[in-house]
Amino acid sequence: MADDVSPGELDRRLAAHEARTDRVHAELDNRIASLAKDMVPLQLYQRGELDRDREIQHLGREHDTDMAQVRGDIKELRERPAMTVGRWMAVLSVVAAFLTLGVMAYGTLQGAK
Repeated sequence: MADDVSPGELDRRLAAHEARTDRVHAELDNRIASLAKDMVPLQLYQRGELDRDREIQHLGREHDTDMAQVRGDIKELRERPAMTVGRWMAVLSVVAAFLTLGVMAYGTLQGAK
C-alpha cells in the first residue's frame, strides 16, 4: 500500500495549489491594472465616471417624479366613487332593456295562443 496518498500529502498539494492560484491571480490583476492605466488616461476615466454619476442622479430624479405622479393617480382613484352617475344610468338602461324584452316576450307568447 505504498501508492496510497496520505492526508499530509493531500494537504501539502492543496496548499501548493492555492499558493500557485493566488500568485497567478495576483499577476493577472497587476497586468490588467497596468494595461488599463496605459490605455485610459486618468482624466478621461474620471470624466466618464462623473458623467455616469450625473446620469444616475438624473434618472433618480425622473424616477422620483414618476413615482410621485403614480402616487397622485392612485390617490385620485381612491377618492373617486366606485359607481358614478353615468355608470348607474348604464346599469339602469340595461335593466330597463331586459324588462322591456321580457314584457315583449310575454306579450308575444300570450298572442300566439
